[in-house]
This record gives sequence, structure tokens and C-alpha cells, in this order.
Amino acid sequence: MLSGLACQSHTEPDGEAIVERLPLSLEQVKEISGLDKFSREVDTDQPVADDYTPEGPCREMADQRTAFGANWTSFRSVADSADLPTGGRRPRNPGATGDGATPLIVPVMATVVQNVVVYPDDSAARETFDRRVAAMKKCVELNLPHLGGMISQPSRDKVVLVNDGFVTVSLVKSAVVVDVSVVALPDAERVASEISQAIVERVN
Repeated sequence: MLSGLACQSHTEPDGEAIVERLPLSLEQVKEISGLDKFSREVDTDQPVADDYTPEGPCREMADQRTAFGANWTSFRSVADSADLPTGGRRPRNPGATGDGATPLIVPVMATVVQNVVVYPDDSAARETFDRRVAAMKKCVELNLPHLGGMISQPSRDKVVLVNDGFVTVSLVKSAVVVDVSVVALPDAERVASEISQAIVERVN
């Protein structure tokens, strides 16, 4: 469905207005994820640097400056986060056992990141998307800790990276690249897919 649209010659007339209206609201993220603890922590119009991921294809995948290039006309990235308690038990005091045990709450941070990037035309968006797909595939092949996973490409306009700790779904439609990552949620793939699909459906 998206492939036919992506082949059209199209230029976005007002990139700033587009990036303002495309990302889902905090309430919509809460509704799709089923988690009402989310709060909006980041809302920026500039790519975020990643200097921690090893240089190479994984850096090209993780660093927004490299992943989305420098030829975009409008950019917006929003991130929503929530603490997720995980179960466990530990002794009240070192060496204590039995009734001395108390619940252990280990905080895990769930995060939903929505990136919406507008380019001068369809071909520029397509080039960026294809480059992103290539970087994902090369990164996964390296099998680095925390960066491996499985990649699927259900259409030429969509790629999905499933990792044990996160899921990233990238889509291209017309002159817009949409990239959604979900961290730490048990149904991360569903959440990332529904959010990314909802965003591209807003693209004219």
C-alpha cells in the first residue's frame, strides 16, 4: 500500500507544520501502549548525537545525525518514558533469610521514541530510508552485545528490527521518514508498529 505512494513525485510544502502534527500525543502513546505512567521527556527539533555506540554501521543506525543525514528540511523527535517495576526479593539485611526478606523493586525504564523527518522530496526520503535499512542489516550482522536481533522488511517502505530489549520500526512515505523505537515493553513490536502506522496515515 505504501510503496505506490512512495513512488509519487511529491514535495512537502510546509515541513514545520508537518512535524508538528505527525507525532502522536502523549495520551495517544499511553492508549496504544496500555501504560498510563508515561511522561514526555524529550521534544526536540534537532537530531540527538550518540557517541557511545561503536563506530561503524551500528553508530550509523543509532546516531540520529548520521541515520537521518543533513539534507532534511524539518525534524522532530519526541521521547516518552516510564518506570516499570520488576519483581524480585532480597534480604532485609545482608545475610538475612526467611521472614527477613523484603520485596526488591528493580526499576526498568520503558521508552517510546518517535522520529519524524521531512525531506525536500520523495527521492531524498527514499535514499535516507534505504541507507538506514542497510545500516540496520550490517549492524545486526556484527552481533554486538545489546545491538543484535532479527530484521524483517515486509515491504520496500517498511523495516522492523526486533531486539531482546527494543524494537525499531522505520517507514518511508512520500517525503517523510518515520522511525519509532520502543524499549522494555513486553509487546514492543505491536506498540512500535501501531504508532508508526498511525503516524504515516497522517502523511498526505
